[in-house]
Amino acid sequence: LTSTKMSSKRVLELYRNKDLVEKSFHYLKDRLSGRRMRVSPRRTLEGKLFVQYIALVLNMYIKKAMEEHQLFEHYTMNQLISLIGRIERLEYPKYGVTMGEVLEKQLKLLKKLEIPAPC
Repeated sequence: LTSTKMSSKRVLELYRNKDLVEKSFHYLKDRLSGRRMRVSPRRTLEGKLFVQYIALVLNMYIKKAMEEHQLFEHYTMNQLISLIGRIERLEYPKYGVTMGEVLEKQLKLLKKLEIPAPC
């Protein structure tokens, strides 16, 4: 509880940020194998923490972009990440780079988020 006067919109915004932090830690632990840091060399630990930090920064970037483009009205963050995460880029030493199929829905989302479409 707080004695600070806030609008209901501000309270909801703070609640969603709290929820985002909790979900970010859940994402860190479950999807990025962050539950236990079982690594032997210190350098490996530092590398793993760095990758997890970058993942959380990207998570916050996506949240901000979703707010700016009112995408929370149509998607949760997990839905959006799942949809965009299906875009595949395959690189073969003999044949070069090949892109998997990119759906029209994915292209529209990338455009709204101001992310260049994959080639």
